[in-house]
Amino acid sequence: MAIKSATYSVKQKVNDWLVKPTHIAPLATLRIAFGVMMLISTVRFVMRGWVSAFYIKPQFHFTFYGFGWVKPMGETGTYALFAVMALAAICIAIGLFYRIAAVLFFLTFTYVELLDKTTYLNHYYLVSIIAFLLILVPAGSYFSVDAWRNSGGPFCFPCGVRLCRVGTRPFLFLSRRGDASCLRHRGSRCAAERGRRRGVLDR
Repeated sequence: MAIKSATYSVKQKVNDWLVKPTHIAPLATLRIAFGVMMLISTVRFVMRGWVSAFYIKPQFHFTFYGFGWVKPMGETGTYALFAVMALAAICIAIGLFYRIAAVLFFLTFTYVELLDKTTYLNHYYLVSIIAFLLILVPAGSYFSVDAWRNSGGPFCFPCGVRLCRVGTRPFLFLSRRGDASCLRHRGSRCAAERGRRRGVLDR
């Protein structure tokens, strides 16, 4: 009896962890907060002139290994890229065409991130990870324009909520790896270029 009871308890816990419907409010909160923060960040990046300083004026870019094909699209194309990013952030926040907006934001933000590693910040990895996870979870099914336009319940499998928790763990590893990479480049041309560009921010 004790064995059967323990087996049932384990099965019940697994069922609660993976299958039992849970309210989608945490995902909706994440969606709104993420969209608003990314919109502010994108607008701030453009208004401070960093798009031109980092991606248009420089004649050479230190690309990530294996991503040498990622190049700036010229002045018009680069600003258009940021415009699409800002629009996607708005749509994520309000939950309008949520899946499409999440895909667009992930692609545009990650593209910009890969343009030059001298602009690296460890939380950029986190933004890309969260943007990718938002593609997979139904965060637009509650408290959103999509939910108002289409019928849908405010519940999902709990694994959808937990996916966002577990999926951000690699950020800790990647951030440490990136910081170590920066230390290896200290004193190199890459570090000198980073210092020169940071000088633009202090003016």
